[in-house]
Amino acid sequence: MRSLTWLYLALIAGSIALTAGAILTSVPLAIAGAGIFAIAILTSAISASKTLRYAGTTISTRIKHTAALDIARHHTLLAALSYAWAACGFAAVYLLSDLVWYHAYQYGSGAFLGACGLYFLYRRMSWAETATPPPIALTALHALAAGGGLAYLIGTGKIVSLRTDWPGNVIFVSGGITIVLLCLIAIQAQLTLRSKDA
Repeated sequence: MRSLTWLYLALIAGSIALTAGAILTSVPLAIAGAGIFAIAILTSAISASKTLRYAGTTISTRIKHTAALDIARHHTLLAALSYAWAACGFAAVYLLSDLVWYHAYQYGSGAFLGACGLYFLYRRMSWAETATPPPIALTALHALAAGGGLAYLIGTGKIVSLRTDWPGNVIFVSGGITIVLLCLIAIQAQLTLRSKDA
């Protein structure tokens, strides 16, 4: 597993910029903060997938399985970090700014639980001797759920709201796009490895 120090730094920097944007009522700054972390996550996902897919070019079934498992583990950890960033964002914005939104702590708690669940799955794939990657259908379902949330925000017009929930919408949109693309990258990498078995 590659060093994730720079991702943790991106999480901190993104959270600071997002919170500063909320305090200063600067939507562009908040969006930039969300973008910093999203770009870092997706860059790591693409880079890891390319590297691990090369391992899958071998004729060894065992090495292919290891590569598939490593891809799944890496992307699961990235998803956990994405939810953790969302939880940190909700907490920081609504604790440190003057904005008040009573749903913030509900969604923040949900994001925290999502991060914990995904991290547990990541650790379980690391501990179990007979671990296997999650079914592609589960990853696709995750992408559909995140995409559905984005569609709802866009369809209801909440995405352009300037009420006190606007930083929350920045977190939702950035996090939703990140999760959808992360799932698609993971699915594409797994399908590529499977195609080499044919």
